[in-house]
Amino acid sequence: MKFSIREFVVMLLAAAATVAVLWGGQRLYQNSAIRSPLIRSVDTVPGVQSAEVTALGGLNVRFRPAANLMTTYQAVEAKAQLSLGHTPSVTVQNESNRLLQGLANQVRLMVAQGEATGQYVDMSRQIFNLAERNGVKATISVGNDNIFVSLRSGQRYYVDAVMPLDLGGAGHG
Repeated sequence: MKFSIREFVVMLLAAAATVAVLWGGQRLYQNSAIRSPLIRSVDTVPGVQSAEVTALGGLNVRFRPAANLMTTYQAVEAKAQLSLGHTPSVTVQNESNRLLQGLANQVRLMVAQGEATGQYVDMSRQIFNLAERNGVKATISVGNDNIFVSLRSGQRYYVDAVMPLDLGGAGHG
């Protein structure tokens, strides 16, 4: 069986058109059946300002300035779980500045130390002292799975579900 160049080009174009149609159908399905319902569901959570699905299937969420970090984060995870059947990675978008970013880096070290030693009261005291010395308001909440920290300075804020929580720390197992 011999193929001419013309027949080969036609087959190649037909294959390219098929791939393009399948790719477009997959994108349409993702947007209409997965992303749109997820975003609509998450947008109903009190405290959520906006949400978007990332290319890798994670969720970027911007909270309203007065939102309670822990309850809003947990509600977003619950809505995503109901919508998708699993919990995607949730990233909280920040309206930060250099001061808050620097403090957040220090806070992460304090949380890691508190987590390692199990000294959560001392950890929270250190975070509140650091915030006060820098004219920033800090809130700390401990949920079942995460430690939630928010830092606020005027209209700027840094919020984070800092890390998975393992109550008792490594030295208390």
